[in-house]
Amino acid sequence: MELVGLSVGENDRRILALPSHDVNLNRLAVLALKYLQLYIAKDLTFSPPLEIEEYRYEYLGHIKMIEENEGEQNFTLSLSGKGISLLKLANPFVRQAYTEVNKEAKSAVCELLNCIAGLFVSELSDKGIEFDVTVPSFFGEENVKSEFKSNGAIYCVPILIDEQRIDLLVTQNANNEIGG
Repeated sequence: MELVGLSVGENDRRILALPSHDVNLNRLAVLALKYLQLYIAKDLTFSPPLEIEEYRYEYLGHIKMIEENEGEQNFTLSLSGKGISLLKLANPFVRQAYTEVNKEAKSAVCELLNCIAGLFVSELSDKGIEFDVTVPSFFGEENVKSEFKSNGAIYCVPILIDEQRIDLLVTQNANNEIGG
């Protein structure tokens, strides 16, 4: 895994370049990385993004942003992990010390997604593009693999926080299917 450090204030394309070349999709991924670095783990590292069609997960927090007027444009943001890795996000976000992925930890990951999505749609709103944000959802259970499929590309950015892998997933204008 080729690891990359992150410096706040860097140009978005220098931080991360998704193969889609879509400025807004890339901005969503970079904004998520910057938010995680600022509020969760200052020393997080990440690998270059992977373009995939389906993703197998144990735990997955997910949120969708849909353009208000036309509904033609949408973005999704997900955070996924195995075992207790998502506690590396939940615990610092709510300043707790969960030892298992319980209801409260799942709720914390969903609220983290909500904050990142809120920042993203606020930036788009400043450009005159209005989006609605869905209620975040959490899927999965320990030791049970489920699939996240898309009719478009899923971009996966592997992140390491304290040697625990967490995947950041983004899609654009895709119909996604989440489940077993």
